Amino acid sequence: NNLLDMGRFYASKTFFDAPNKRRILFGWIGYHCDGTNWSGVQSFPRVVSIENTKDPKWITTYPIPEIASLHSNVSFDEKAVPLSPGMFKTFGNVGSQLDIVARFNLTKGKMKFGIRAFVNPDSRMDSLDIGIIINNNGTATMRGLPINIYETDDAMELRILVDRSVAEAFVQGGRHAAAIPFCPTNYKKMDTMGVEVYNDGEADIAFDLTINQMETANVMPPQA
Repeated sequence: NNLLDMGRFYASKTFFDAPNKRRILFGWIGYHCDGTNWSGVQSFPRVVSIENTKDPKWITTYPIPEIASLHSNVSFDEKAVPLSPGMFKTFGNVGSQLDIVARFNLTKGKMKFGIRAFVNPDSRMDSLDIGIIINNNGTATMRGLPINIYETDDAMELRILVDRSVAEAFVQGGRHAAAIPFCPTNYKKMDTMGVEVYNDGEADIAFDLTINQMETANVMPPQA
């Protein structure tokens, strides 16, 4: 399963969506948060595709476009935000049901940047860190696991779906994905948590960022 997801993702299933001519993947994310009476959640559904920019071809998985129907409010829409080495920018009071899309420009030299979700308003380091490192030799990792980066890549897209106690991260349009559980320590402030973008690399970077707040999906069947 690591081919399709680098995180805590198991028991995956697919089906063919004939009307839209696409294959849909979903799986289970196994974890348990103290003080709850449930264990594990189902992932967001993803479209399975083939990336044609490399030989051999690469399988990608990316959230279905219909997830946009859950967007309730655009909290932030920032373009070309500069970020010097050692700096970070916080986007507060956005909550914990989010669709985050960031695009980082790639520069020469070692880069280390990323996004922190579930940022506790009382303690910014109480958060989930989804970081990317690009080494001088061109190799790259996300949360310590290798990811593919090509010479033609001039930017790095990182999309994160945040859902109360879990995040699903997607790099470069689904070239890599990771389901990452996170049990916040301060549940009373779930709706006021923030997002942080940081640069721990050696060079200045710039990023675009969109944060959409999301509604809870209504999955209850119609009542007779």
